Amino acid sequence: TRVVETKGTRLDLKKISSCVAEYEVPQNAWYFTKNSYPNWMPYSVIMEISLQPNGFISGWMGTTLKYPDKDLFFRNLDGTGKLLRRVDLRGKKIVNESVMLSTSMAGGAIIQSFTFKLLTDGEPFYEGTAVFCYLSK
Repeated sequence: TRVVETKGTRLDLKKISSCVAEYEVPQNAWYFTKNSYPNWMPYSVIMEISLQPNGFISGWMGTTLKYPDKDLFFRNLDGTGKLLRRVDLRGKKIVNESVMLSTSMAGGAIIQSFTFKLLTDGEPFYEGTAVFCYLSK
């Protein structure tokens, strides 16, 4: 995955920020060749592609710099996902439009909410929401 665009002001967690990431899907990736449906990307891989840029936005915005002395762990708490249409993604480029909507900090924990949309050939095929949290061990 590569990030091709970012929007937001670093350390300003009160405003919406976003990124656009791209993933070039290999024609014969293991998740196609080892799958009982070889022309279908497993749902778990689609979810991973959709969620990775959420962590990027959070890090890029400098979220953990608010607690420099804490050893924090980034965890997914909640979310939704909706497959809008079935697409053979082999050899295609997936564009991920991810938006960080809000950040809440309390007691050393940080909770952030996101939306995302995956597109290929300019058309959306998967969208959803995610909530991540930074917690101490």
